Amino acid sequence: MTNCAQISQQHLHHAIGKSVSFLLQARDKQGWWKDFFTPAGVSDAWVTGFVGTTLARIPDASATAAAHAAWQLLEHRNTDEGGWGYHAKVPGDADTTLWSLQLAQALGLENSARSQQGYTFVLRHIKSNGGVSTYEQESPIRKYIGLPAGIISFEGWCGAHTCVTAAAASLPELSEQILPYLRKRQQTDGKWCSYWWFEDEYCTALATTALALHGRENSDRQQVEKAISWAFERLQQLESAKQPTEFAIAWCLQLLTLAKDFTSVRKTCLESVQHLIDRQQANGSWQPSARLRVPRPDTVDPKSVENWKLWTGKFALPLTLEKVVENTFNLYSVDQNGIFTTATVLQALQRVSELGL
Repeated sequence: MTNCAQISQQHLHHAIGKSVSFLLQARDKQGWWKDFFTPAGVSDAWVTGFVGTTLARIPDASATAAAHAAWQLLEHRNTDEGGWGYHAKVPGDADTTLWSLQLAQALGLENSARSQQGYTFVLRHIKSNGGVSTYEQESPIRKYIGLPAGIISFEGWCGAHTCVTAAAASLPELSEQILPYLRKRQQTDGKWCSYWWFEDEYCTALATTALALHGRENSDRQQVEKAISWAFERLQQLESAKQPTEFAIAWCLQLLTLAKDFTSVRKTCLESVQHLIDRQQANGSWQPSARLRVPRPDTVDPKSVENWKLWTGKFALPLTLEKVVENTFNLYSVDQNGIFTTATVLQALQRVSELGL
């Protein structure tokens, strides 16, 4: 075992424990995790579903209790449509609902009445091509935003999104129906492209995990290994970047743990673990690096947008309809509280710990 491996093993459980402690303390008074400041506000349900799912998979009593508490909050947030939204005032969307269902699955509560309402909601979002859209129809979200009918189409937001589909694909109730869509969406270099994220690592890790769990052993394994090769090369770029990239690194690390021949990636995997541990902050968190983007609702391919602006919470005056559109879309937000990034890194470190590296 190399010195890097020894250091990683020595500090791994300590880093996991510190990150769990941070997340437990990061809840608000009601018990929600909140992150990502956007024109719609700050998310609670979506972030809580994601963090709760992470903690449900940690073999720690306090983490398990927090995951159950998170489900209690989500279970009692009733909506007319049966799904969950970005926060209580935003119409339900498939992405938030899927992370609530991921939490229920991790806790063994997928057959509960509230979970079944969520599955019924998600099924309405599966498009004819097998992909899952964020919004089933435009009218509720258009009304929430305040855009008059005929002003901007919602072709983008109501179309199939690979990153949302990837979040659904590991759920046994949905995988068979939507995996064919993901098989067709892998890029030639091995990645899958996200709609809502700058980091394609998020979408690629989720899609690859779903194929590894529920896919066809031979043909899908080729796609899995292709994605792992992409992550292997991508890590070289991420670890030398000047800006924080822990969110992307953690997803690449999760991809490496799926390698069939782990000896070929073991050194890189351990180096990534060490990189993450070295950058853990004193409070147990990692510096925010998850970049959520909000394209115009009519944008089908966000990669075609050249000028993204960091959302600051300020609208340019006077507030004409054109200015509202300009200031509400083609923006991005970083998880300012570091909660989403920290939960993602925790997922990766826990996975490595389970492999006994």
